[in-house]
Amino acid sequence: MTAISVIIPVYNVSKYLKQCLESVCEQTFSDIEIICVNDCSTDNSLQILQEFASKDKRFKIIDCKDNIGVSSARNRALKCASGKYIGFVDSDDWIAPDYFETLHSTITKSDLDIVVNTNIKTVINGQDVAQFYPNKTLDNYVGFINSRKCIHKLIWNPWVHLCKKEFFDKYNIQFPDGYVLEDMYMQAVCFAYVDKIYITRDTLYHYRLSEDSIVGTLSQVEMKSMKSHIKILDKIYDYYETNNLLDNVEEMKFINTYIMADNYVCDDEVIKRLYNYFKRIEPYINQHKNWYGMIELEYFNDVLQDKNIVKTKKYKKRFVVQEIRNKMKVKI
Repeated sequence: MTAISVIIPVYNVSKYLKQCLESVCEQTFSDIEIICVNDCSTDNSLQILQEFASKDKRFKIIDCKDNIGVSSARNRALKCASGKYIGFVDSDDWIAPDYFETLHSTITKSDLDIVVNTNIKTVINGQDVAQFYPNKTLDNYVGFINSRKCIHKLIWNPWVHLCKKEFFDKYNIQFPDGYVLEDMYMQAVCFAYVDKIYITRDTLYHYRLSEDSIVGTLSQVEMKSMKSHIKILDKIYDYYETNNLLDNVEEMKFINTYIMADNYVCDDEVIKRLYNYFKRIEPYINQHKNWYGMIELEYFNDVLQDKNIVKTKKYKKRFVVQEIRNKMKVKI
């Protein structure tokens, strides 16, 4: 059995793909297979993949005939993965030479289901410019942590995780097709099944932020983000409810900063989505009010009572201040 299956979804990234693949090929831990899913790229991404595969037998290329999206691409790779562990890399990013050696050593040492790396640098124009993960509560933290209390306190991108393949198989864990923020869903499902994970910062992941990622007006981006977060949180709640996992998680925030916008993005459609979502989770929120701050509960009640109140109030800035104060008090 191969030790690690590295899954890389690929779509029109020829500009950055070679750097990504070279960083994976040159890992100090060589017992890996590299599963690349070409999702109908229209540039020369497939040609680049084939060139690497001709020189390195560890490559497996899945060439999709139809555009299936990143969730289905990852799911297709999971089906043919032979590794004991599953790792992910995005095709426009790159990793330190010891990335998988470090994660593999960490996960095997304590026989864990999941290990998470929080040492990520944001890359703009080829330069590391900032720490990607700004959560001051967990910055520089290394060690075991209660995963069921940290579902929304840890970065949820799949490429920070190394997971046991048998863990995915046992619970039939897959990425949700047709959803934005599919990685948030994956982590929420995984973390609900384990008691603890291990956080490491002994290696480095380079996350590329392209110009396309920040195009658009603030209000358009925030509006899209709100809708996407409402949709994926609703799906997470549905999974928990269906699989009797709501009592498995602690301090699970079904109301958070991502769905709390200031009034300039609260149009009728967003309020309607929020109202329907809040009505569904109302019994759960009422049961766990102690998990939420004053502003979150105020927002929750306002949405259910009168959309015009929400349109004329601002919540996000007050919420952020509240979170900063909370983080100054919280200890892991």
